[in-house]
Amino acid sequence: MSGDEKLIKLKDFLTSESTVKALFITIVASTSAVISFSYALTSTKKRDNIYDNAVVKLHETGSQLAIKALKWGTFYALTGCGCIIFGIWKLANVKNMDEFRQKVGSIFPKVPKNDPPQSKTEFSSITEFLSYLDNEYTTKKSQELNSVECEDSR
Repeated sequence: MSGDEKLIKLKDFLTSESTVKALFITIVASTSAVISFSYALTSTKKRDNIYDNAVVKLHETGSQLAIKALKWGTFYALTGCGCIIFGIWKLANVKNMDEFRQKVGSIFPKVPKNDPPQSKTEFSSITEFLSYLDNEYTTKKSQELNSVECEDSR
């Protein structure tokens, strides 16, 4: 394969719709993670007075311990998730996302589509939603009790 063919394949890959979508989601997620982490650090530093004092203390304050825990927790979470994802990718022995989707789709059961919906899907308030759930639950429970009673009478 020549260099021009490789460049054309790379250009097609980078401009494909799925790559653009994945890149967008990755950028949004990483940006929000960086912003929230920065916000947590700055708000913790603002609340703690040790950063205003020049005196060195032997014991760490609560906010310093929280910052240290936040840093290590973030590191462990990102490293752990990255290793798990990489391991699953290598165990699946796939080369791209389409192959991965096909393999995972063959392993997990298909989720049936609810078209047309078999139950109510729109609610005007949370109260209406909760009362609907309560009615559905009591209806199912009474049906289960009736079926148990019918089996006992046999």
